Amino acid sequence: MYLHEYQAKELLKNYDILIPNFFVVHSKEDIINLLKVIKENKYVVKVQIHSGGRKKAGGIKVVYTLKELENSLYEYFNINFITNQTNKKGKIIKSILIEEYFDVIKEMYFSIVIDRKKSVVSIIASEYGGCDVENILLQFPNRNFNCDIYNSNYLPIYKFREMAINLNLFGDLMINFSFLVEKLVKLFYSKDLNLLEINPLCVTDNNKIVCLDAKFDIDNNAIYRQKDLFYIYDKSQDDFKENLANEYKLNFVSLEGNIGCMVNGAGLAMATIDLIKMYGGEPANFLDIGGAVKEEGILQGFKIIMLDNVSSILVNIFGGIVKCDIIANNLIKVINLLNIKIPIVVRLIGNRSDIAINILLCSGLNIYITNSFSEAVLKVVYYSKMSKLN
Repeated sequence: MYLHEYQAKELLKNYDILIPNFFVVHSKEDIINLLKVIKENKYVVKVQIHSGGRKKAGGIKVVYTLKELENSLYEYFNINFITNQTNKKGKIIKSILIEEYFDVIKEMYFSIVIDRKKSVVSIIASEYGGCDVENILLQFPNRNFNCDIYNSNYLPIYKFREMAINLNLFGDLMINFSFLVEKLVKLFYSKDLNLLEINPLCVTDNNKIVCLDAKFDIDNNAIYRQKDLFYIYDKSQDDFKENLANEYKLNFVSLEGNIGCMVNGAGLAMATIDLIKMYGGEPANFLDIGGAVKEEGILQGFKIIMLDNVSSILVNIFGGIVKCDIIANNLIKVINLLNIKIPIVVRLIGNRSDIAINILLCSGLNIYITNSFSEAVLKVVYYSKMSKLN
């Protein structure tokens, strides 16, 4: 669960970490009120969306006058903003950050992540930061430095100082950097983060270390411990259909194709998407209905799928905990209830699949039924391509 930059910076401020002074606007009324009180100065305007790539897409800009500031705020507010990390629809801008401008003499990259291969929390720092950091980290791997944390109660401060020296930070900067890292690690653990990224972490012209940007990802499993953070989460950044699916405990992700997918199990769902693409089709969604799905879940799943402009639907069920005959009976009810006319391919295998296939065959519905994975995918891709010709 991602926070907006301004929300992450509020947390940094609570840990006495140096950040630029900033304002946030959430409405046109906020913009009007801000322009009445803000002083003429040099500011950085940043759109607040749950996506990277903002600067390259023009979502971060320096303004030099209040008129430039006003124009930028009205230009950005309430539009769908597209970056190289969003889909074609982009993300809606409901908040804009305005912060003081800093002259910097050094930009660095800093992050704390969970290294799942080693089962440790790992600190990554580089002497080079900024919007091209991905390419720079690959180009200069010898300037990237790591430090693993094995025990949250024991922080290797001496390693933080070694990291500072590797980043060419000496004297007071070395000491301040090690103190900063200590605070950031404590924040990482206390807020149940999967990712804490500061890019860029800067040395200013007055020799201060400042966090100019902040990206935090909170572990969704920590909701019971981090209720205050889940309360401020901006759901407008999520796809409407994904929010709707969450209400019914369905695991749904929107994609950009025209083949609707309903599958039980995340692994089978991913394999289904892979096979659809391998056979030349384009999936419209990832939908895992789980192993304990009931009629309401299937109904809502189909409703969500039909919100997209799908030309065919594949239902791919491996019966284990869930019985295939229960799925079949509920499918018949839902297809009749929603009056679905587009082609539907159903693949059922496993627990009571023979009974389920017979139920569907006797239903009189125009459904293509098979127990072959490949055949099901080939057929649904065929239907999707035929719809484009009509």
